[in-house]
Amino acid sequence: MIPAYSSRELWSDAVDAGVGTQGLSRRWTTVLAVAVVGDRAEIWICGDREPRWSVRLVPGRVEAREIAMGETSQPGVRISDGTASASFVPHYGVGSSIASVEQALRDLGEDPADHLAP
Repeated sequence: MIPAYSSRELWSDAVDAGVGTQGLSRRWTTVLAVAVVGDRAEIWICGDREPRWSVRLVPGRVEAREIAMGETSQPGVRISDGTASASFVPHYGVGSSIASVEQALRDLGEDPADHLAP
């Protein structure tokens, strides 16, 4: 489970996935979780009783990058399977934002060294 905050892109990702945007802020951040289940990542918005949508984990389609959230940007993660996508800022609650990105990449089955410069 990856605890995270939404990005400005996540609202558009939800629209593109054809799911509802209730509870998901278009402008500010929203608390969410990304659950890694087998070969997919499920996107759960705070208060959901089931995943809002899922993204298949496809090799080469996970990236670490600056993510716009609110009026600023933070190190984050974007996943895409060519159809569905999700951009988010992981937040494990301890350590730096880069440490959270590294842990999220590991939780997604990726080697952080493949995504982050030393």
